[in-house]
Amino acid sequence: ASTARAETVAWGGGAAGAQEGSADAPRKNVSAPSSQVRADLPTYSAAEVAQHSSPEAGQWVSYQQGVYDFTQFAQQHPGGPEKILLAAGGALEPFWALYAAPHAKAATMAQLEKLRIGNLRQDEAARAAAEADDPYAADPPRHPALVVHSSKPFNAESPRSVLADAAATPTPLFFVRHHMPVPEVDEGEYELEVRDGRAAGKAGGSDEDRTIKLSLERLRADFPKVEVAATLQCTGNRRSSSNEHAPTKGINWGVGAISNAVWGGARLRDVLEAAGYDVEAMARAEGGEVHVRFEGLDTDAAGDPYGSSVPASRLLRDGSPVLAYEMNGEPLPRDHGAPVRMVVPGVTGARSVKWLGAIEVADEESTSFWQRQDYKIYPPGTTFANKKDKEEHAIPIQDTPVQSAITTPTPGTRLGARAESVPCVGYAFSGGGRGILRVDLSADGGETWTQAVLQRPEMLEGRTYAWTLWHADVPLPVEARARAAEGQEEKVEVLVRAIDDEHNMQPKDTGDVWNMRGLLTTSWHGVDIVLVEE
Repeated sequence: ASTARAETVAWGGGAAGAQEGSADAPRKNVSAPSSQVRADLPTYSAAEVAQHSSPEAGQWVSYQQGVYDFTQFAQQHPGGPEKILLAAGGALEPFWALYAAPHAKAATMAQLEKLRIGNLRQDEAARAAAEADDPYAADPPRHPALVVHSSKPFNAESPRSVLADAAATPTPLFFVRHHMPVPEVDEGEYELEVRDGRAAGKAGGSDEDRTIKLSLERLRADFPKVEVAATLQCTGNRRSSSNEHAPTKGINWGVGAISNAVWGGARLRDVLEAAGYDVEAMARAEGGEVHVRFEGLDTDAAGDPYGSSVPASRLLRDGSPVLAYEMNGEPLPRDHGAPVRMVVPGVTGARSVKWLGAIEVADEESTSFWQRQDYKIYPPGTTFANKKDKEEHAIPIQDTPVQSAITTPTPGTRLGARAESVPCVGYAFSGGGRGILRVDLSADGGETWTQAVLQRPEMLEGRTYAWTLWHADVPLPVEARARAAEGQEEKVEVLVRAIDDEHNMQPKDTGDVWNMRGLLTTSWHGVDIVLVEE
């Protein structure tokens, strides 16, 4: 039977009320790392661990040299019990290999030790480590200029110093956001399935099976190739600004989790029409809203794929969504979804599913974790402990709010006191096809504003899916320059805000948009520079 444990455990970002210690087996030295044998604990074989794989017998796992009792903790695990209990009765190594970034943190490992009940026989610990294949071993090489936040899974932002140098981000410098290992897909064997999952029957109310399967060759040959310039932005872009206000959970992205490219491929509309769907009726939500689900070929330890969806009335409002097999005029690279990815312009990047394996028309949104539980904005006061109570008020993010950031100068840039202004460059972007009307900058806390020169993309009104780059010379406060000239270093914050062509403006304060996940951080962006004596 499992050993009851009596401590509050915060592991992986959530709180769990597991019980620590039994009367006959007190646990001490809980800070010992999992790579060490603990003399105060009994030793178990892998066979003994395997006997504890159910709630009745207790749910044990092994990791490195340790054996751990997850029975009570699993029910309050931040990601839910389903995934973590796949390892019950066995080794954690193959599962944690998929999520190396969060689980490698010292705090996580320390909390893991609070669940420890024993040691794993050393010969079997060595075997478990040897047999734990690295699912990331086949990931593609990356450009060294990318700003890496995690390697397993790989997540990196574009280098900010060159981010606004060109309308189309060079492909090797395009930001990378992965949740799982990059799948290896044979282009010759690739097949995309398009299916109808609606309960009310197939399109048009008939019983006809509208499932079609398309190879990469057919996508290229049977459908006209179109190109769309579109900016993709991670929903957590600029989370670091939110973290300055209060801690959030997620990658500490700076301003570089956004990039722009020209995507080439088949229109989604054309593919759906070829499968027999009435696209215009879907776009008008005739008979009620339907959802178009996208399923990737990247999978987690349980074999569940990444998935997402977009309401058809939003997705099909124009012909911009593409099944992309080209990026900036070249074949789509593996890191960005080869051989085919979905690109949904104007919508948060989480919906542009990479390594696209299936498209499904359905009555409801995707059942994927990343649609139902993540990439949502929860009401104020929501925490991971009370999230379930707030879910009815949390709507999946689709179109993104207006955003802007300064890419140059970088924080801490030093200027001589004689400088009358500071040259600034950056980007502005708004979702839903909205263009940028104006970008304002200030170096005096918003007392006065300078309008930037905009490099607007040439796109139709209401279909502006690419970012606007801008530049401006921002006057520096005379008083700050005078103090710097006298030998006193002066910190000056340069602020930027953008207004889109529907007159939506970025909120001033990060606190106004803060949420526990740090999503959609779209408040004014600021960069501190330092004026010094020359």
